[in-house]
Amino acid sequence: MLSILMVLAVALVLTGIGWSVVARLDPGDRLSDGEKIVFSFLTGGYATYFGVFFIGLVRLDVLTMAVLAFVCVLAAIPGLRAFPWKSVFDFYAGILGAGNFSTLLLIAVIAVAASSLLQGLAPPNDYDSLLYHLSIPLHDIEMGRIVV
Repeated sequence: MLSILMVLAVALVLTGIGWSVVARLDPGDRLSDGEKIVFSFLTGGYATYFGVFFIGLVRLDVLTMAVLAFVCVLAAIPGLRAFPWKSVFDFYAGILGAGNFSTLLLIAVIAVAASSLLQGLAPPNDYDSLLYHLSIPLHDIEMGRIVV
């Protein structure tokens, strides 16, 4: 349960980081709120990726990643304050009140997303992942930095 809450918290932080950027890049409101949310999440993901990569080239340990996480949370606060929470809640309330098919479709989408999330949280257990794909990050952690 804690891992699911952590994934939701990371998704909120990534969206908050990206919301400020996307809102600044779209001053004329040409994008809908849904499009802005998707682009905000992707933008926040890229920002976090580059932060981990460039910091990891110098030092990769718990302290530097904790500082990066703290900076990401601080950077997400302005975006989360400007986030259109009301329109998101109104969207889901409209779908739930629209009719049986829309409600059933929303439940199906949430069920597929939840099962995909749970499957993504499971540890890798196949031969290729254990012996090849995880050996490179293990080597980087043992070296204390990302070795390019």
